[in-house]
Amino acid sequence: MDTFIPCTIYIYEECEYQNGRIISNKVLDNGNKEIMPTALLLARFSNNLVRFHTGFYKSDKLRALTEELIKDESAKWGFFNMPTGEIVVAPRYDYVDDFKFNRALVILDGKYGFIDETGEIIAPTIYEMADQFYGDRAVAKKDDKYGFIAPDGTVAVKLEWDQVRSFTDERCAVKQGEKWFYVNKQGQIIPD
Repeated sequence: MDTFIPCTIYIYEECEYQNGRIISNKVLDNGNKEIMPTALLLARFSNNLVRFHTGFYKSDKLRALTEELIKDESAKWGFFNMPTGEIVVAPRYDYVDDFKFNRALVILDGKYGFIDETGEIIAPTIYEMADQFYGDRAVAKKDDKYGFIAPDGTVAVKLEWDQVRSFTDERCAVKQGEKWFYVNKQGQIIPD
């Protein structure tokens, strides 16, 4: 009999968790059958990648990431391919978010970063805070200063601002001290 590792699969659309098992580098349901894709799941997950975790949380109905979850060292998150069950990103992260614009936010040892759909690190886990990519920028915070990361993992807008807003019409509002400015996607201040 194959040995298995218990895991939990996050069903985003329903904000629910489903019990599963990892056997021979595949994620299976509790009956040891491959998890069958559904139209709902395939429509929700970028390139059929579904996040899952090993270990256990205190509740299987959690709807939001909490500090308590991040500190639970027994749970590690990764991604598997829905149709095949094959693990694409091994469960090594403290938390992963769903892929947006082909990038996933990951947390490791309390630091935020980004990976691509093959699991390659795009931006290392060095940020105090980050948000998912929306278009071609993701907000990030380091040393109590905010800026934006580009999809290739480089810093597009220097992390030098006290506050930032989202980009709209190729610009965003940023605050330094008591003064607000608009910057473009390269971080250059747009004159009034």
